[in-house]
Amino acid sequence: MNTPAYPYPPAPQTAKDIFEGLPEGTRAQLIENMIVMEPAPAFLHQDISAQLAVAIYNFVKQRGLGKLLYAPINVYLDDENAFQPDILYISRERLSIIKKNGIYGAPDLIVEIISPATSQFDWHDKKRMYERNAVKEYWLVNPGSCMVQGYKLVKKAFQALPPAKGALSSVLLGAKFEFKNKPPHTCTS
Repeated sequence: MNTPAYPYPPAPQTAKDIFEGLPEGTRAQLIENMIVMEPAPAFLHQDISAQLAVAIYNFVKQRGLGKLLYAPINVYLDDENAFQPDILYISRERLSIIKKNGIYGAPDLIVEIISPATSQFDWHDKKRMYERNAVKEYWLVNPGSCMVQGYKLVKKAFQALPPAKGALSSVLLGAKFEFKNKPPHTCTS
């Protein structure tokens, strides 16, 4: 019996194996060992994400502070959790967590633009995992209302920062990053 020249890869054994076998660019996250698929983000989500990513990127680059990245890129926190945050910052001192196929370890700062499909995960599951893995700042942005809620890590626990509208004020970076909800959409109260 002849052996095929290219044997089939072994069958996936875990949810992480399946997750890692998804085609590049697939909108999926591994949350508590469960693969969660997501639709493509809406216009408003992408517009605000782009505004914040550009502002933070320019700030970080001009000061040589580290790296600013944006979705989709896998952030592996452990064998059961791999997220694709909308925006993430890694300080210069911690750039070693960046590997060829993703980020292995907690970024210093994460921004999630809330979507109806991921809201529950962003506010609860991901927040808990980011806290457990020592993300220094976690920001949630509601694109409809432009409300922003941030958390900073204090003694291994997230402490809420004052909510704001249309701006993310990073304690970690010592800067305020504003965004506008551009027409035809407007921020609601």
